[in-house]
Amino acid sequence: MKKFTLIELLVVIAIIGILVSLLLPSLTNAREATRRAVCLSNNSQISIGLSLYSKENNNLYPGGNATIRPGHGWGTTHWTAGNETYGFGTLVELEYIVPEILYCPSWKHPFLQMGGMAANDPWLGGNNHYGGFPLPGGITPTWHIGISYAYRSSFGENFNEQPSLLKSDNPSESAINADHFAKREVIYGREYGHFDAYATLYLDGHAKLLKDTGGKHMLTKNSGVVINNNSWEWHEINLWRPFFDE
Repeated sequence: MKKFTLIELLVVIAIIGILVSLLLPSLTNAREATRRAVCLSNNSQISIGLSLYSKENNNLYPGGNATIRPGHGWGTTHWTAGNETYGFGTLVELEYIVPEILYCPSWKHPFLQMGGMAANDPWLGGNNHYGGFPLPGGITPTWHIGISYAYRSSFGENFNEQPSLLKSDNPSESAINADHFAKREVIYGREYGHFDAYATLYLDGHAKLLKDTGGKHMLTKNSGVVINNNSWEWHEINLWRPFFDE
C-alpha cells in the first residue's frame, strides 16, 4: 500500500480547505434565501390576521403607536401601565395570529426572539424591554414586547389614523409592515436582519423583498429628532414613503 508523503497530505488538506472556502458562501446564501422565504411567509400570515381583524372592526386595521399613543416606538406591542396593546400585539391578544410569526429567522438580536430579553443590551437593557411572547418566567414588561417587524401606523393627514384598506388610494403601493429599520445600525447593529433587503407587506396583502443596496436606507437615522406627536411626519416622509411605498 502506497504511503502518502507529508507534502502530499498538505496538498490534499490545502485543496480541501480551498473547496470549503468556495462552498461556504453558497451555503450561507442558501440558508439566508430560506430564511427570507420564511419571513415572507410570516408576512402573508400576518396579512390574513389583519384581514380577519378588519372585517370585524369597520374595515380598519389595528391602531399602532402613532394612532393610540403617539411617539412610543416602532416595536412596541404592549404598554402595561396603560393596559394597551398596539399593532400586532392586538392581533396576538385577540388570537387572530400566533406570536411565532412575528419573529424573522434572520434576526439574531435577543430582544427580537421568542422569550428573549435585552437586559445586557446597551440601548435596550433593563426591565422595560423584553423579547416577545412568551416572556421569560412570566415577566410583565412596563414597556416593550419586542418583535422583528415595524408596524406602520402613520397614515392620514396628521400621521395618526388607523390603517384602512378602503381609505388608501393605492393599497398595492402602501406598505404597512417591514423588517425593523429605524436606527438599525445603532440599536441592533448591521449584522442583524436581511442585510440588504426588507421583507415588506402591503395593504392589499401581497408581500415582497425590497432591496436596500449597500444598506443605504438602513443607515437613515432620525438624528436629533425626539419621537413625539409630531415626529411621525419625519418617519413618514424620510423612511416609509421614499423606500417602502412603491
